[in-house]
Amino acid sequence: MLGELAQGAAQRALERLREYAEEGPLTLLTATKDLSASHVNVLTEVLKEGG
Repeated sequence: MLGELAQGAAQRALERLREYAEEGPLTLLTATKDLSASHVNVLTEVLKEGG
């Protein structure tokens, strides 16, 4: 897991996203038009990996 997501509020938020994903489909939104530069890609991969 990326260091930024492994501590504090970010870690708690990621745990909450995992809980939501376990309950059903999870939709992640971004305001960027360039998806390759979006944080959503990182979150999607971290959630898929489970770590």
